[in-house]
Amino acid sequence: MFSQQYIGFMAAIVLLTLGEMFVFPAIPAMINAVSPSHAKGSYQSFVNMSSTLGRAPGPMLGGVVVEQLSYVYLYLAVIVLMVLSVFNFTIS
Repeated sequence: MFSQQYIGFMAAIVLLTLGEMFVFPAIPAMINAVSPSHAKGSYQSFVNMSSTLGRAPGPMLGGVVVEQLSYVYLYLAVIVLMVLSVFNFTIS
């Protein structure tokens, strides 16, 4: 988040890619495990729809935050959103 060197950026991209490789295949399996048998298709479609809705405006909103503030605020906002998501998932 505070790196000034290109190697720091590359390390973050590699770490992000590794995280995506482990998480994205696990999401449909987790949804399949926690959803009732009569609504598995609906739950899977809601998860895919939610991820698509997040990917559509995400780059534009991220660009606005970076242009108006800085990358640090973007990263902090994403960290807060991720913590809130994990908290919301664990209490549900």
